[in-house]
Amino acid sequence: NRNLPNSFNYRSGLCDDPVISAGPNAYWGISFLREYWFTSDKKWFEAAKERANFLLELQDTDGGIRKNPFKGASEYRAKSVEEILSAYALFNLLSRITEDEKYPMARDAALKWLATSGVYDKKTGNFMVGTYEDKVTPIYSTDANALAVVILGPKILNAAEGDCVFGGPATTQKIIEGLEAARVTIDYKHPNGAVVKDIIGFDFTDSAGRPGRKETASPEFTAQVALAYLVMAEDAKNKGDLDGDG
Repeated sequence: NRNLPNSFNYRSGLCDDPVISAGPNAYWGISFLREYWFTSDKKWFEAAKERANFLLELQDTDGGIRKNPFKGASEYRAKSVEEILSAYALFNLLSRITEDEKYPMARDAALKWLATSGVYDKKTGNFMVGTYEDKVTPIYSTDANALAVVILGPKILNAAEGDCVFGGPATTQKIIEGLEAARVTIDYKHPNGAVVKDIIGFDFTDSAGRPGRKETASPEFTAQVALAYLVMAEDAKNKGDLDGDG
């Protein structure tokens, strides 16, 4: 299928989420590449390129990638930082294993959008959720910030010069510090009735982004933050900064 939906139920094989979005298609592509590396079966390589080519059709002239391919849908006018980071990751992987110039061009255009569209707030040092009709949606996004560290890494984010400058050498440290605004402590009630108290995790956003609702600990977003911490720890180790002062 040219346009893959967001998810399937692995037990039934039926579609769980029929919405077609850029980010999940990027992750389909990444998963297909992993199958290709494990099996050397070219069908997975071709499937990954199909997902990337689908994303290329969603890439706007400013480098941003629309969330949805259908012009009548409201999400056609939206561009998500998290989903563009996912597309960047797929384009980057394909750039390493193909000679097709369209993938590095798309990757670099997406990076430029991330750096220049205003979704990275240089005053706060954080990424916002994205844009709608090319206007920044000023809501803090936990996954966007965590995945920026995981996917782009300190070298790109901390660049002090070039076409894609975010916040300079302290960018990743500010992002990591900003993630603390989404840290929550909750009690979890298991379906069997057991209650586990004082679970520490991360919400989808900070307190300003969740007016009127209780704190939520997302396993997905918490895992992304954990990966961001691991990336920063590895970077500090490589620099010999085991105390995290650099």
